[in-house]
Amino acid sequence: MNVWLEPVEDELNISMELDSTEMIKKFVMASLGVSFLAVSNCQEEMAAGKLAGISLSPEPMIRRLALIYRKDKSLSKAALGFIQVIIDHAESDDPLMTQTMGQQAVG
Repeated sequence: MNVWLEPVEDELNISMELDSTEMIKKFVMASLGVSFLAVSNCQEEMAAGKLAGISLSPEPMIRRLALIYRKDKSLSKAALGFIQVIIDHAESDDPLMTQTMGQQAVG
């Protein structure tokens, strides 16, 4: 997203940032601005005609995610098992991330 907006960054007037998807949708429905959200988070409001969406490109945007946890706390067996399942099934473009998580999950 930042790469897309960098060329026009000086022209943007960002007055606030919200962490809640529901709150963002409410602000947009109240005509208090526009936002970038995943279509999957807005399908109900779009179907009801409360929000409109514009496709940004023909290819889907990809969001890199990380599984995070508190480093200073011991993880339960269930949490370690969950992390191992994620590592086993991850299709990561970042082998270092998978390797780092694997080392931490095992140890």
